[in-house]
Amino acid sequence: MKKQLLGSFKISYDSFQDLEAVFEEFLEPQFQHLSERKKFKRINKALLDLIQKAPEPCFLLGAVCEFIEKVNTHNLLSEKYHFLNFEFWLNHFSRLSFQDNVKIRAKIVGKCIPRDEYQALFPIGMGKVFSGTHFVAAHLSPDIDTTISSFWGWIDAFGARVSEGVHQWSLPGIIQDTHTKLLFQNMFSKSFFENTARQVATLTLTGLDLVTKKDVVKISNTSLVTYLDHAMMKKPVLVVDEFGHFQGDWRSSDAEATRQVVVLFGMCLRYFQSAIHQSLVQSFAKRDVQFKDILKDIDVIFQTPIKNSPPAQEFSDKQKRYLTDYIKKVLTISHGPSATFFEIFETLDPLTEGAFENLQKSFQALFTPDLFDSDGKLIGTREKIFVHLEKIFKKLDDTMHVMRSYFDRLDVLLDIKHKVFESIPHFVTLKSDVDEIRSKIGTYNHLAVVVPDVDGKWFPVGVIYAQDLKKQILGTLSMRDFSNEHETKMASYLEVISIVDHHKTDIKTTSAPTMLIADTQSSNTLVGQVALDINKRYSTLGTTKEEIEKEIKNINVFSTDEHEIKKLQILLQLKLNLDSKNKYYVHPKREYFEYVSFLTGILDDTDLLTKVSSRDVLVVRDLLNRMKSLCLGKNVTTISLDDIPQDENFAKAASRKILQNEDMHSIYKTIYEFKEQEVEQNIKLAIEKKPSNIFADTKEQNGCCRVGQTKIFRVNFPFFEQYAHEIRKIWFEEAESVFEKSPNIDLHIHMVSTVSSADEVHSETSIEYQHSDELWLWCSSKQRGQEHLISFLNNFQGTEVVKTNAMHAEFLGENANDLELLFEQNFPKASRKKTKKEHLPIVVLRFKAGLLNSRKAQITPCLPRDIP
Repeated sequence: MKKQLLGSFKISYDSFQDLEAVFEEFLEPQFQHLSERKKFKRINKALLDLIQKAPEPCFLLGAVCEFIEKVNTHNLLSEKYHFLNFEFWLNHFSRLSFQDNVKIRAKIVGKCIPRDEYQALFPIGMGKVFSGTHFVAAHLSPDIDTTISSFWGWIDAFGARVSEGVHQWSLPGIIQDTHTKLLFQNMFSKSFFENTARQVATLTLTGLDLVTKKDVVKISNTSLVTYLDHAMMKKPVLVVDEFGHFQGDWRSSDAEATRQVVVLFGMCLRYFQSAIHQSLVQSFAKRDVQFKDILKDIDVIFQTPIKNSPPAQEFSDKQKRYLTDYIKKVLTISHGPSATFFEIFETLDPLTEGAFENLQKSFQALFTPDLFDSDGKLIGTREKIFVHLEKIFKKLDDTMHVMRSYFDRLDVLLDIKHKVFESIPHFVTLKSDVDEIRSKIGTYNHLAVVVPDVDGKWFPVGVIYAQDLKKQILGTLSMRDFSNEHETKMASYLEVISIVDHHKTDIKTTSAPTMLIADTQSSNTLVGQVALDINKRYSTLGTTKEEIEKEIKNINVFSTDEHEIKKLQILLQLKLNLDSKNKYYVHPKREYFEYVSFLTGILDDTDLLTKVSSRDVLVVRDLLNRMKSLCLGKNVTTISLDDIPQDENFAKAASRKILQNEDMHSIYKTIYEFKEQEVEQNIKLAIEKKPSNIFADTKEQNGCCRVGQTKIFRVNFPFFEQYAHEIRKIWFEEAESVFEKSPNIDLHIHMVSTVSSADEVHSETSIEYQHSDELWLWCSSKQRGQEHLISFLNNFQGTEVVKTNAMHAEFLGENANDLELLFEQNFPKASRKKTKKEHLPIVVLRFKAGLLNSRKAQITPCLPRDIP
């Protein structure tokens, strides 16, 4: 039977069991006819149900990503569905407790562990949860190291629920390495990066990040304002219609303002009521009373224009203007104050349950045999008259009460606010940025946040409080593979709380962050070390308790052999993990994929372990051993470094042994063969003016420099040499474009470095390359740019690698004489040649292939620093 090596071991995600049935329902006409909001709710609820039904232990990130991809493929929503949307719904609308919310997260990330374990990466001790959104960021122009370390940083932050808000993975720009991209796509979904990562360069907050439902009161627009008690008025009150659509917010100041208008109209109604009372009493007080005269006197009152009523005549100009706008815009009576009481009551009758019609009937009801004869002449006694008057007065009181209740409805009062005072509804959306929110919130203490629904309607999802906007810190940030503000574009209101890096640090924080910074060659060495440490306490390696107990019996517990003791410790830990597996777990697929990706990042940043520290190789050893153990379902050792002396040569000797390991070779051979093909493909794309990764690994450093690196293999050099002129021209044009936009970036450097192929490393043969590597340099023609170039050359010529190796400078442009003089004075080490053949104002510095391969270690320390 052929031995299975790690390079041939493939894993993929498991789909949800009922996924197809769920999407069959989504494609039904009944679902398609729902509003956007209801579709969104159904989709999120369905995804939550699938997660809850999945048995533990599980690792559902791939299944969740597949679900999201299918939603977008079928265009179930008008806007693209994103992982972020599900987390937002999970936090605000799922109604899950904090503990249940974290449990759902654990099932997605495949790691259910005590939250305090994450304290190794985030400052969340003693149950601390940060407010606002938490970003986990890769640096600009992300390379493999920052892509992988930031991804796992995001997964860990999401699983730990570092913040109360959402957790965003910031991956600005394109993924440089196709092999790494495919690695993630195969494990999760084809559109994984588009559906999970934030791919814009800036780190800023929007309404989605600041919205909260805390203390929010939603109330129907048909409710009476008197329903709102003093306690409610201290909270944000959002008024909605019968469908839940946003009508406006109601503040304590609104009650006072709108009451002014309602009181004006109420005074007119009270006059009308008093006039009716007076007219009826006076009519029945006459000696000769006719029914038609009573109706005539009442009709005179009804036909009186409101503006002619005594209260209206005494109103100030401002009050008259309010009354006019109220009648025209709110009651929709075009005559305004010229309208009669009859016209107003007739208009309001359908809105007040026929109150006016009932009042009219009560007047007609006076014509009864016990009061009037057939000719309409009064014949009733005094006692009977007052009985009927009492009924009319009661009906009049009831009518006025119904009308006053209508005028106290929130929809009517909101119309006064919006139409009379012209205070338009103030709200923001989930996409509104902080500047827009601050400009709209003004002096208010809160602002409604809405989402679009059908027919231009809006649905409220919460509010943003002014007190939150006034905070100095509105969100938090974790940095992976960088630790300075120059390599990201973050808003000033974000606080850095977590850093994992292997570069120089330049960061200021207002509170103690969790920082893991060390002199390793890859950030994934550090991330991998933390993961290994946590996983060993909760991993089960996909094995059973019985198998572990069987292995333990075969070990002599009294042995003094170091290997036996270590093996027994691991087995006992596994047994302990299995004993408590119902509570905590690390899913084997999650664990294996972690290690594969960490290893990919380390191999890339160390150029296949050619530049490593002891810490790097020890972590690589542990990753390989754990991967092999996971494949076999039992603890095994595929590689040991115990036989290598712990001296100054340990790291190199250990890396050689690791690279000779057949499992390791099966992994990096596949990766590097892919990389070799990708180099030529990217060169072709670049010269065809198509998107290419050829210059993707480029950083702006020290405020004045832009430094990049292109790694090629020996087999790629003839192809590169064929198109070197076109590639250098593209690079120069890009440098010029950057300088035009950012004149402070006036020194541009690019390395073309030869790295060892998989076969060269595995064969351990020393290759004498027949070509040279190159360093391209361009600076602006201004004095400041030339000073930066001079500073770099002076620093660079003092390095050991330059002192002991030949350097050859070629000047390709019309400025060759100036640059040659500059090199003669500041870099005399290099031989000089003027060709001007490419007509590019740059210098190509050539040297032995493979000599310079670390931008961080060999170029960055020599760069000038811009001092403001």
